[in-house]
Amino acid sequence: MKKIIYILILFNLAFSRAQNLVPNSDFELFTNCPTTLDQLSNSTGWTSYRGSPDYFNACNTSTNALGVPSNAVGYQSAFSGDAYAGFVAFATGGEAREILGITLNQTLIVGQTYFVSFYISLAEYDANLQQYIARNKIGARFSTVPANGSDNPYPGTNPFPIDNFAHIYTNTIINDTMNWVKIQGTFLADSAYEYLMIGNFFDDSNTDTIYRANGVRSYYFVDEICVSTSSNTCNQISNSITKYKSSDIIEIFPNPATSFLIIDCKGMALNKMFIYNSFNEILSSSTFDNKLQIDLSQFPNGVYFLKVQFRDRSLTKKIIINH
Repeated sequence: MKKIIYILILFNLAFSRAQNLVPNSDFELFTNCPTTLDQLSNSTGWTSYRGSPDYFNACNTSTNALGVPSNAVGYQSAFSGDAYAGFVAFATGGEAREILGITLNQTLIVGQTYFVSFYISLAEYDANLQQYIARNKIGARFSTVPANGSDNPYPGTNPFPIDNFAHIYTNTIINDTMNWVKIQGTFLADSAYEYLMIGNFFDDSNTDTIYRANGVRSYYFVDEICVSTSSNTCNQISNSITKYKSSDIIEIFPNPATSFLIIDCKGMALNKMFIYNSFNEILSSSTFDNKLQIDLSQFPNGVYFLKVQFRDRSLTKKIIINH
């Protein structure tokens, strides 16, 4: 009997260590639906370490500013669920940065290796329709110090310093506005860290930039954050979501398109299609079985968003029309 109890204790210890230590890692839990920008704290547990990060949730149906997938800074479905956060990574004319953070479920163990991953996507445009700039050095940093306050406007009182250090970061400039890009790495805990932060912790002289059109700022969405002693824990999050991705079942081509677009639902019936413009207005809709060819001759050149609903799922994809 003692042997069985001992084995169960070891199993429980191993199981607990292999969990994701980030509570509300996908921003799905919230106290109130966001009604304006700067309301990151509406997402349970999350707060600002610098500036005023934002919270986006599909529950916001009264305006387009804070919804998912359409909002004030772009059009992006959540990596999982119906919510994500957003932050400024750069602005011309100063070291403008927004950093979000949360208290971990467990204090990190000194000398233990931890696996870290999260997903980001570059937002598309601001309220003035200026395209966002792409940057590198987006990363994760751990701290023993709690946030200096709730979501105060940038720069706020005593914001977290930009001192060119992060435990995990990417040297690649993330320029993808259509897909979620995974940032991942490992680090050896050198302190009993209790808090996790996400953002750009490097100053302008230590960060590379791709300028886009008339852009003056860099803004990223972030979703599905993981910290664990096991790489499998974070990979399982990604894999389980990937298996559910509608893009594995639906084909949309060609893209960019010139005169027509084909939606292939591979034998499924009673599918619905909607085409939106950048203002979230429905320009075309249709119900179809299996496959649909859309005549694009009446659409001006530009960027549109195609939503396909089928069974209990949906897929939203950016399409480019160039006659």
